[in-house]
Amino acid sequence: MSLSGKPTSHYGQSDWEQYRAHRISFISQNYDILPGCTVFENVISALILNGMDRALAKERAEEILLRVELADKKKRRAAKLSSGQKQRLSIARALAKPAPILIADEPTCSSASA
Repeated sequence: MSLSGKPTSHYGQSDWEQYRAHRISFISQNYDILPGCTVFENVISALILNGMDRALAKERAEEILLRVELADKKKRRAAKLSSGQKQRLSIARALAKPAPILIADEPTCSSASA
């Protein structure tokens, strides 16, 4: 097997973990959000964990929240969102990770506007 034209036959567990950490982003049906944090904190934390400067992360978080139509909910605790809003927050967190591969587990099952 090869990925991006490079053979993976020599990959060990740590190689696969690194690949997944840096090349794959997930949208989970179970949301995988931080319920005690605000919508904004959920997105900015994903950006900062991926090495982005805090000032740039704030700007990028605002852009992402606009894209998923949650900008008006940025100060709301994630636990207080509707199912559809939680799903869109999960999508926002996935978009915050600069990964070329996005895997979605039934990403639109509850994403209707609320």
